[in-house]
Amino acid sequence: MPKNVRSRKEKSAALPYVALMIVAFVLLTIFVHNTFNFFDYMQHGRGWSRTPFQMDDSGQVVKYAEPEAAIAGVHPGDRILSLDGQDYTSLQQMQNVLAATAPGSPLHLRIQHQNNTFANVSIPLVALQNRSPNAAVWTSVGFLRVVFPLLCLVLGFWAVLAKPNDRNAWFLLGIFAFFTVLFEPFGSQPTHLVWVEAIAMFGRAFLAPIAFACIMLFGLYFPERTLTDRRAPWLKWIILVPLAILLVLDLIHIYHRNFGFQGLHFLSSLTDAVHLTESILMGACIPVFFTGIISNLHTAETADTRRRLRVLRTGSAIGLGGLLLLFVLSLIHGGMIEQVLPLWLVFIILAIPLLFPVTLAYVVVVQRAMDLSILVRQGTKYAFARGTLWVLQFLLVAIVTFRIARLMHKPHVTQVDILLILVLGLMFLALRFRVAGSVSNWLDKKFFREAYSAEQILSQLAEQARGFTETKPLLDTITHSIGETLHIDRIGVLLRAGNTFRLQQAIGLDTTDHPVILQDNSSTIRHLHRSNVPATLYEDEQDGWLLLANEAERRTLRQLSAELLLPLHGRKELVGIMALGPKRSEEPYSNTDLQLLQTVAMQAGLAIENAQLMNTLASEAARRERMNREIEIAREVQERLFPQSLPEISGAVCAGFCRPAQGVGGDYYDFLVLDSGRIGVAVGDVSGKGISAALLMASLRASLRGITLYGSSDLAIVMRNINRLVYDSSASNRYATFFFGEYDPESRILTYVNAGHNEPIVVRPIPSADNGTTTAPCRENCEVLRLADGGPVVGMLPETSYICGSLRLHPGDVLLAYTDGISEAMNKEDEEWGEERMIEAACACLPLSASLILEHIFNAADAFTQGAAQHDDMTLAVLKLSD
Repeated sequence: MPKNVRSRKEKSAALPYVALMIVAFVLLTIFVHNTFNFFDYMQHGRGWSRTPFQMDDSGQVVKYAEPEAAIAGVHPGDRILSLDGQDYTSLQQMQNVLAATAPGSPLHLRIQHQNNTFANVSIPLVALQNRSPNAAVWTSVGFLRVVFPLLCLVLGFWAVLAKPNDRNAWFLLGIFAFFTVLFEPFGSQPTHLVWVEAIAMFGRAFLAPIAFACIMLFGLYFPERTLTDRRAPWLKWIILVPLAILLVLDLIHIYHRNFGFQGLHFLSSLTDAVHLTESILMGACIPVFFTGIISNLHTAETADTRRRLRVLRTGSAIGLGGLLLLFVLSLIHGGMIEQVLPLWLVFIILAIPLLFPVTLAYVVVVQRAMDLSILVRQGTKYAFARGTLWVLQFLLVAIVTFRIARLMHKPHVTQVDILLILVLGLMFLALRFRVAGSVSNWLDKKFFREAYSAEQILSQLAEQARGFTETKPLLDTITHSIGETLHIDRIGVLLRAGNTFRLQQAIGLDTTDHPVILQDNSSTIRHLHRSNVPATLYEDEQDGWLLLANEAERRTLRQLSAELLLPLHGRKELVGIMALGPKRSEEPYSNTDLQLLQTVAMQAGLAIENAQLMNTLASEAARRERMNREIEIAREVQERLFPQSLPEISGAVCAGFCRPAQGVGGDYYDFLVLDSGRIGVAVGDVSGKGISAALLMASLRASLRGITLYGSSDLAIVMRNINRLVYDSSASNRYATFFFGEYDPESRILTYVNAGHNEPIVVRPIPSADNGTTTAPCRENCEVLRLADGGPVVGMLPETSYICGSLRLHPGDVLLAYTDGISEAMNKEDEEWGEERMIEAACACLPLSASLILEHIFNAADAFTQGAAQHDDMTLAVLKLSD
């Protein structure tokens, strides 16, 4: 990626966080200013002077006069000209004068009455509050002006941090910011930090229209743009553009009203119209908000979207209604409703508006919304049940504290008093550390069985999964346990089958329409293999991997009703996935659920892999057993193909033996009794080893016997016919080296054809020059004759020709026809025995019989290899003429 492109992307990604830092600085400054104002007023309000009159929008004319001002001669409509001898120029000047003047001191004014007469008046200032606030006032007002705004800010920042690129989250923050300036400060006690005062002042004017605009936009864009806004996007600007213009005018008006009246003249005639129009536009944002929510509710495509919108509609109606009620009561009772209403009613009234921001945050940030009826029912039950425990603990602490306080003022403390305090303390400890835990578990089991049993059952299930050695019982146990624990009606398990994942276990799924299959290269499988963590599937908020899924993959996920996919990982690869449908309660899967299910999935994946390995080993053992049996049968059959009895030959004796390297092999030897008393000697070596080579060897044997017993006596023609038959009956990469000879006992002539085979040798003893007898057997006293005439291997080419060779044998001659497994036998150092060593071994035993010569050569080869593994079939045919 080019460096400049990467830089732009990094800046784009950082932009929301930079904006959030700026907004957070402003909002927290306003909140801190209001909080200090609250605590300062509650602690020192009796020392603050009350403003004796309220000014109109110009800041110069009295709009309402308090009793002390009316007595001094100040009436609505009077214009303030000076304060304590100084020309009156701004509201900030009045706040500074009031902050510096203690209650009871006079405030000197020069005023102009409506009849254009002038007067100097002195107003004795009255304290802002006439008595110290009690605990009820501290609690209710603190909740209203500190706790409630703080909760709103936390919810707003939480929404943006959770989804910094979601415009709905920013709309939420704009709405929640309004609650930090919901009420005006108590009095005029400016700080030494002018910029803090400025931010707080302008923030109160700026955030209100911004919040109402965000409410309207949220209704138009959550969870997606309404149909009306898509068709006529310009409609919302009818409200937004005038609201922005009026906001600018309002900010200019506030600046001149508070810091200098001289620039306010051109706005004086417009102030009332500006405020009225601004209020109408802000009020219009609320019905647009509800219109957008209701419109999207009718066009919502998924159940989760409908649930979110129903929760939002109900919570917003109740919350905004409570907010309206709070405004009305504040206006009626001068903003101090806690002084005229019962405390419990005050808390209810204060809690109702909180439902609005909580509802907004819930539907945006929470992954899956519960149905409204379930949310209300479970939340109410749980709150009352839990609340009972909290109330009991609070009452016990209050009683113990009260008893101890009374004892401190009691002249005589009795043992009964001490015993009572000890009993109450023990009751509290028992309730707090023993009973509360048991009752909490009972409540969880009663109202939220998942919260009570899920962790315990799923943890046990993860342990049990290790003990299974078969896949089917393992899947049955896991799916039923998870379904019963988390109240899930639809579960499917797909296991790897080659390059696909196929459904192996299903609960509550209809899979008759299409086979449930996911390809190994599908987006779902790639994501689960790469991440190895559970993946949630919500149609409203699709992750990138789900957006890349094709239609077949999406159809499979819909068949599974999947809301959560658990990867079942083995040691090296993904062995399967478990698809979990929605809970009966329609609750989203919590972080605890995901952690527990991931543990179960990890153990289940290893157990499935072990079970499959056990099945594979068992199948492999059974297959090997069958193969060994088949090889044994093949070996027995092949042994039957070798000569079962040796022919009697006039003036000669024969012997032969084949030792396969793998039970069965491709070597072949044979002795055939032909017409006119001739004897056929055959040795062959089929390419390859094992069963396939043995089958071709059997075909070669059948071809040889069929042709030689009933065909031509010309060995060249015989070999050509054998080549054709082997070529037609074998694969293109199969061939055989083959030697066949015919020995005539009467003439002692050996006629042969060598088709690419190791050249058979005739070992002939050399008679002594003195008496014509042979000397002691040794290599120097033997003549070696090689039988090479013939042609290419059989089965390689469809047509080929061969030539015959012949040799007259002498008494005492030994014919050795062998395969390369004899001459190329290797020891552990990979050294070959070689043909020369074989000839030496043959020369050393020439006087012996044919069978003993064969045995001696095999023993010599085995002695050389010293127990090394036999790598090829070893075959030897011996024909010895009598001396």
